[in-house]
Amino acid sequence: MTNERIKELEVKLTELDDKGKQGLKKVDVLNELAFALYSTDLDRTRDYATKAIELAERLEYKKGEARGYRTIGVYFWLKGAFHEALEKTLKSLKISEEAGDEDGCASSLNNMGLINMNLGKPDLALEDHRKASEIFERLGNTESQAKTLTNIGIIYDAQEAYEEALKYFLRGLKLHEEIDNKTVLAGSHSYIGSSYRGKGDYNKALEHYLMAVDISESTGKKLDAAIAYKGIGSLYTKLQQYDQAVDYLEKALDLARQMKSKHQEISVYRYLLEMYEARQDYKTALECLKKVHSLESQIFSEESDAKIARLQVMYETEKKEKEAEIYRLKNVELEEMVARRTAELEELIYVTSHDLRTPLRAISGFSQFLYEDYFDRFDKEGKNYYDLLLKAVTRMERLLDDLLSVNALSRKKVKFSTVPSSKLIKRALEILNPPKDSEVKFDPEELPLLHCDQSKITDVFYHLISNGLKFNKRTHKRIKITARDSGKSHEFAVEDNGIGIEERHYERIFQTFQRLHQLGDYEGTGVGLSMVKRVIVEHGGKIWVESRIGKGSVFRFTLPKKSHQRR
Repeated sequence: MTNERIKELEVKLTELDDKGKQGLKKVDVLNELAFALYSTDLDRTRDYATKAIELAERLEYKKGEARGYRTIGVYFWLKGAFHEALEKTLKSLKISEEAGDEDGCASSLNNMGLINMNLGKPDLALEDHRKASEIFERLGNTESQAKTLTNIGIIYDAQEAYEEALKYFLRGLKLHEEIDNKTVLAGSHSYIGSSYRGKGDYNKALEHYLMAVDISESTGKKLDAAIAYKGIGSLYTKLQQYDQAVDYLEKALDLARQMKSKHQEISVYRYLLEMYEARQDYKTALECLKKVHSLESQIFSEESDAKIARLQVMYETEKKEKEAEIYRLKNVELEEMVARRTAELEELIYVTSHDLRTPLRAISGFSQFLYEDYFDRFDKEGKNYYDLLLKAVTRMERLLDDLLSVNALSRKKVKFSTVPSSKLIKRALEILNPPKDSEVKFDPEELPLLHCDQSKITDVFYHLISNGLKFNKRTHKRIKITARDSGKSHEFAVEDNGIGIEERHYERIFQTFQRLHQLGDYEGTGVGLSMVKRVIVEHGGKIWVESRIGKGSVFRFTLPKKSHQRR
């Protein structure tokens, strides 16, 4: 909506009173203004929508009341307060159902899909959007149907199903173009650019992002411009053109602040975080992540906590390494100081992890009381929240266990001995106890003797076999372990027939607390492969992966024939 139209509506507002037909018209004008301003001034969106709700309630104008709550839901969504957004949107849906307003019901369902996606519920989001699309199509509401198709594309894009996402994005764009709806064309081009970026077609991606910039600048819609700038910034990050990436992301950040949109500001900082990590500027990356953590203070975010810890360690490690390099020749005592501080840090992690278990046990205990005394009184949504609470507690327990495992690995010294590698694989299989629908093949006669820490290399085989079976959707899961002589080292290959890994994630999977899949898809915290890499490097070897999506992966690692522990 243009600035001229907004001014016209504001003038119209002053000409209407709060009674009768004029009152009903005033509710509609308030709602139209509230919705028109969400991409430029969220505070005014909230104020106009609140006034619309209050007046509609007095006039018993259900349709206007529902629309007001729907817009308030959009306000909270853009602020990043997703549970409040869901509450307001559910209220809008209920009022629309009572009023027999099918179009209002579909609009509420569409918004619920957006919110559920942000709450990490893509299946619910798809269900909401598909219901909305069916209603809009039946009512002949082409504009809203096009928006809903685009939202379905967004879900597939987030799941990296880029071909499926493009199908819905292009259908939505075609409908928007048919009705000449210029106000949403910028967003459509940005989403199409996102899918092409995911596919690795960067020229197509840039073409659509630039279209989005041109359209959004002509319409004055700050939200659309911010989304386009973020896309271009991310694209330049992938192309390792970091100066250009910063320029566009800073533009997006400025617009997010102008809109006072916490949700968009968080999103931009995440793109900046990705860029600075790629640039290996961990200090600035840490500052970006702390900003995200601050903005998300009301949202429980395990992944943010883990990333802050990881970046803090990376930054401190980098800092200490540089200091040691500068002063080692001048001050022999520096190495002792670094070792002492490292030991203190390890002790702090150990003590803190144990201390965190006390409040976690309290949460778990009170959750049990809730279940025993109140669970039968919960409605469907309450039971869903209870399930989410239990999952969060379990997730935190696993994170603490894995954090302690990582810490223990760092503290435990390597004890070398000679052992047949087949013996370590058998020991790993005894611990793992693979399911009956799986097969782990290796020939003991073709596997070498190793000079290694038996316990740690057993863990290596355990994690690699476990991952090959876990990330595998086949009826018959297969693991094959082989080895060859590569001169000074033995090179092992652990091959599976699982889901595979995209090449762009080859390095990321070996980082601590890094997951490629949503929490509900596969168990785990993203620690296993990082521990594997630590052990291999500690033994003086290296590890890498070769993979094909849908075909499987081969994890290869080397172990020196002679003991060669790296410091």
